Amino acid sequence: MASTKRTTSPKAPRKKTSLTRRKAARQMPRDPAMKTSLRGSEGARLVAEPRLIRYCGLRMVRLEEGSAFLLGRAQRNGYHVDLYVYDLYFQLLGRVAEVASFVDVECTDVTETYPPSRLALRAPSVGLEVTAKKHGTAMQLHLQLPGPDPQLVSLLSDWTTDDEVNFGRSVTPELAETAIVELVALLRRLFPQTAATPPRGASGGPAGSETA
Repeated sequence: MASTKRTTSPKAPRKKTSLTRRKAARQMPRDPAMKTSLRGSEGARLVAEPRLIRYCGLRMVRLEEGSAFLLGRAQRNGYHVDLYVYDLYFQLLGRVAEVASFVDVECTDVTETYPPSRLALRAPSVGLEVTAKKHGTAMQLHLQLPGPDPQLVSLLSDWTTDDEVNFGRSVTPELAETAIVELVALLRRLFPQTAATPPRGASGGPAGSETA
């Protein structure tokens, strides 16, 4: 079954849920393992970035496959987004000047387990695209070039080569932001014609989200 995905676009924030804090707390899963996990990395991210939980209409988070998923409704067969991917989206929006070469910064939510939700940064003027998606406990980064570039290849020492125009790198979620910012800095030196304008995704997120 083909996955359905939605791309980012600036829009007015949707109305907040009318649930009281007590009702919202009862909506949270009562799986002891989940509670323990949410006190760690996932819980810290939710506290540090309140916009993450605003995606969840019922404040539901599901832990599986080495990751955490923010649920638009009560189950994962509805729209959902990977917590780490969405958190990376907000981290990069906080560094707009450093990722300004990419005029499209987009985070997608999905309704199926595959393909997964992902973050994409694009520089249409030169045909570059960088994507990030969670796989198990790692963040998988992918760089696609418009054509072979031996000079750039010689500088991508931390990246593996899939072919002449596709490169990959696996990092921990904590290092994903730094890895992308460093890559963008390298690309800006090699492709100075890229537009230094704020990303169009700066006011958007998955369609079920609030970014304000």
